[in-house]
Amino acid sequence: MVSRKRDRLKKTMAQSLNHVEKAAEGLAALHKLFEPAHPEYAAYLDAQITTLLTVMEWMLDFWKKAWGSKPENYHDWRAR
Repeated sequence: MVSRKRDRLKKTMAQSLNHVEKAAEGLAALHKLFEPAHPEYAAYLDAQITTLLTVMEWMLDFWKKAWGSKPENYHDWRAR
């Protein structure tokens, strides 16, 4: 049986991943708006989005190291 503490930690990581994903989605919406008139700003937003996606991969790598495997879907973090 998985400990409750482990479940809480996985839930916290899943929530953190979700927040980073939402931030990337918000920046992508801004990118779409800025790209036509200000491509230099869009490039800056693109770099930020790329960085957030890299951070998400690092978080999932941490998940694998801490709990044995990356989740197929971190939104369903209890899935085994």
